Amino acid sequence: MRCAEWAQARPLDELTESLSASELEIARQLMRLGLAENSREVADRLGPGSWWVG
Repeated sequence: MRCAEWAQARPLDELTESLSASELEIARQLMRLGLAENSREVADRLGPGSWWVG
């Protein structure tokens, strides 16, 4: 696990609603911040969103 905060992470659908951001925007920001290496890691940690195919 990249960082301990992932254990307390909120589901992706909850984040999109509370931040008024798309799933893709949230995933990209997590990758920019170095909290996830790729979209698969975001999906593994926060649950797959409608943007995740694979």
